[in-house]
Amino acid sequence: MGDDMKLNIAVIKCGKGASVLAVENAVKVLGPKAVFAVGSCSGLDCNKAKLGDVVVLDKLITYGPSKVTENGIEELGVKVPLKPRLSKLTTTAGGGWEPPLKDASGLEVEIHRGAFLSGPEVVESRERCRALIERFRGAVAIEGEGEGVYAAAHDLDIEWIVIKGISGFADGTKVKDSWRTFASLMAASLTAHILSDTIAFQDLPHYGSASKEKNKEDNSGMMSGNQVRHKESDTQPPHGGVIYDALQRICKMEAYRDAGKTDPLLSLKKIAYEKGFEISHNQGEGNCMFFAISEQLELIKGVKLSHKKPPKYEGRWYMG
Repeated sequence: MGDDMKLNIAVIKCGKGASVLAVENAVKVLGPKAVFAVGSCSGLDCNKAKLGDVVVLDKLITYGPSKVTENGIEELGVKVPLKPRLSKLTTTAGGGWEPPLKDASGLEVEIHRGAFLSGPEVVESRERCRALIERFRGAVAIEGEGEGVYAAAHDLDIEWIVIKGISGFADGTKVKDSWRTFASLMAASLTAHILSDTIAFQDLPHYGSASKEKNKEDNSGMMSGNQVRHKESDTQPPHGGVIYDALQRICKMEAYRDAGKTDPLLSLKKIAYEKGFEISHNQGEGNCMFFAISEQLELIKGVKLSHKKPPKYEGRWYMG
């Protein structure tokens, strides 16, 4: 795409509930610059966006995790804004885009930048739709793959975005099935238009290219599976019990992976995701708890902490 530069684009079909593994496997094999989740979604309010319109994500909200109490619903999901680079690239999404319509005078396809609700439900209920609108004011659409895309892309530290066309409404309004094809086509067309500006993506690094040196440094202080097995046979770790058992499990997982079978870590990640958890890696500098807490604060509260100079937040000092 483009005259002076070419973007290689891989199109992968992903079923509902499989986006975590699909993204993780594809990114590790292909090493792309970014992940685009394209398809159809349901609108939450027909007065905000109509059938066939395209919604470009600026925030993802996982609405599934929650705690129901006598006082109401406590939200346990995350509200994740789009990363700055793609956010900047898509701010003017649609500039110069012409929807591939047979009759341009018959329908005006509009582009909306807004929040997606993402979760495990297929919502076709007026009551449920109204409840979600009340809980998440400002959300434009709802779909089921975005949270998996985010979970995998966040763990891999790669740019990601969701672009989907509205093919129906979450309040159960009956529409023709053909709208799904139409909405998906509009979203794909807009995505192709965004990707046609190859210069805009020139500075985006491919997955793994920016972290090769860091990985070398991180891995230099870690023992390989063979080294762990060797140490294990020499002397049992002084802490014994849980730590020793964990080392044994790691060795078995290494051997399992070396034998060419499915990596059990991927299965573990999928199971954790389905139960509302996320496996995350920290920097491993002897301050694991601090990094875990700071990551949660950044995701949920938007507060970014530094282990060198922790900021004062809500009257407290957060220290590692």
